[in-house]
Amino acid sequence: MQLPPNEYIIKIKGNVISHYDIYPDRFLAMNSGMSEDSLTGIETTDPAFGMQSYWIVKEEKERAEMIGYTVVDSISVLSTHLQEVLKKNFDKILSRQEVKQLLEKY
Repeated sequence: MQLPPNEYIIKIKGNVISHYDIYPDRFLAMNSGMSEDSLTGIETTDPAFGMQSYWIVKEEKERAEMIGYTVVDSISVLSTHLQEVLKKNFDKILSRQEVKQLLEKY
């Protein structure tokens, strides 16, 4: 499968569970509801929690933090998204029967 340059997908057992566009050269500024100001950047939604967000350049990072945005790097976005997807879909990864078998074996 060919993906656009900034897109990634998360699959479980061959099924696409989630996807998102990520920009490694930018920071994700998430509005937790504390700021009414908008930022200059690529408007998006945070993949893990659904908050209004912007992909901003490094030069905007300090301003975003000063007006109440939570700012994280792209690796943190990816790892948090993966963590949340795994939490929500753990039953598809490891069933009760498999847990029982593991407990009986060890």
